[in-house]
Amino acid sequence: MRIDDRLVIEAMCASWAAGDLDGVMQGFFKDVRFAVGGLGASNSFMKSGQGRIILRNRLSLLLSEFEIARFQPVQIVREEGPWLHTRAHYHYVHRRSGLEIDGTMRNNCCMIGGRIVRYQVVHDTARMAAFIELARRSIAEV
Repeated sequence: MRIDDRLVIEAMCASWAAGDLDGVMQGFFKDVRFAVGGLGASNSFMKSGQGRIILRNRLSLLLSEFEIARFQPVQIVREEGPWLHTRAHYHYVHRRSGLEIDGTMRNNCCMIGGRIVRYQVVHDTARMAAFIELARRSIAEV
């Protein structure tokens, strides 16, 4: 039976939108290689690395700081070979300050056997870093 990679991605997006990190992690290969691209990528929660446990820990940090109000794939495109490219709209709420941010990001996923073996996130990381700084400062001022 062939696994439909699109359905795996859609299920992972639904899990992320629900804040279900265990559900998200099921879609990743144990030795997944991951990276964030964009200006300010060094300030991201994910950074780059290898391994499902490391990725889970980094995504857990993000979830500890943000509520996922919305995460919706609007386009999933398969390139020749194992790559799927997803464009998704997100809306995150900073848990302690209540400040909100929304935007669009791209997730590039190399799929083998229904699991992501390489994962790249591309979004405006500089904008996100500035937002996090603003949210943290607003808490400190209270």
